[in-house]
Amino acid sequence: MQAEAVELANVIYHEARGESRVGQAAVGHVVMNRVKDKRFPKTVKGVVWQSKQFSNIRYHVEYTKFLELAKGILAGKVPNPVGNSLYFASNRASKGKIRIGNHHFW
Repeated sequence: MQAEAVELANVIYHEARGESRVGQAAVGHVVMNRVKDKRFPKTVKGVVWQSKQFSNIRYHVEYTKFLELAKGILAGKVPNPVGNSLYFASNRASKGKIRIGNHHFW
């Protein structure tokens, strides 16, 4: 679980570090929804590192700030505010059904 938590914390850092905790959890849950969906890789690492899916992904020391959140998501202890959403984009995309902070989710 630690390796999965690192990958999940890393994507939360890169995609939602400026968002509320709910917004950060929403991004983490999109990753987990993709892991469960047959159209995406079956691992957190596979989803996170899939080409052209997330912005500017690379390992950064700051991801450690999100490890506890990532572990909570993986353990099913963090509520999922985005249901079955598989995608998100910034407000300027505005095509999502759910808006949390600066992201729309669908």
